Amino acid sequence: MSRKLSFPSSYRLKSRKKIEELFRSSESLISHPVLFKFLVENTETISPGPLVAFSIGRKNFSKAVDRNRIKRLLRESYRLHWKDQLETSAQPLQIQIMLIYLDKQILPFEEIQKAMIKGLKKLNLALKKNKAFV
Repeated sequence: MSRKLSFPSSYRLKSRKKIEELFRSSESLISHPVLFKFLVENTETISPGPLVAFSIGRKNFSKAVDRNRIKRLLRESYRLHWKDQLETSAQPLQIQIMLIYLDKQILPFEEIQKAMIKGLKKLNLALKKNKAFV
């Protein structure tokens, strides 16, 4: 039986306050063409999964159609691979991730997918190094 590869609204980072905090005091790593900014916070309850947001600069893609296309590609790639690559913790922690597309052209889905897998693996290692997970 196949597992459910959903990406519900509850896993999306929407709070402006949390996004501002993420940009102010986060760590980052690059898996070209995606920049991963992440922040780990202690919470009262165990989180079902990381909160994620996607960003594409208007400077590189002036047309909203292009930005939306890239966001769809990033979301789909993340949705397919986050459960395989990121380990969840039994500790009451909340991981917040911002995925920022850096390239100046729209890359094929396969390349974005490879970068996403590589980036999620790097992120998992970084979280383990920071002892976010036991």
